[in-house]
Amino acid sequence: MLKISVKNLKIKGYHGVFEDEKINGVNLAVDVELFFKKQKINDSIDETVNYVDIVEHVKRINNDNNFDLLETFCQNIINDLMKLYSPKSITVRIRKFNIYQKEELDFVEVEMEEKSE
Repeated sequence: MLKISVKNLKIKGYHGVFEDEKINGVNLAVDVELFFKKQKINDSIDETVNYVDIVEHVKRINNDNNFDLLETFCQNIINDLMKLYSPKSITVRIRKFNIYQKEELDFVEVEMEEKSE
């Protein structure tokens, strides 16, 4: 099994149910893990999934959308990367910092996983 991971991609997004989040934005961190059947390794970037491309896809989805829910953002990342790379499975985690709550906490996190059929 081959696993390609992008961990803790820090981005600013305009996602959330509160108006302030949509206007001023929120700090997010994204993890993406793609799992593939073990592939023949031949040291060519053209024969594998380039993690730079994964980062660019996540950033594009973030920049082109304003989601109410992190779950929707997660699902859009999964849908896009499943179509592009056809992994055996994919896991996406999104953390939101600076939560507008009275409780003290570091972040909230949504995690979704999808397996190919």
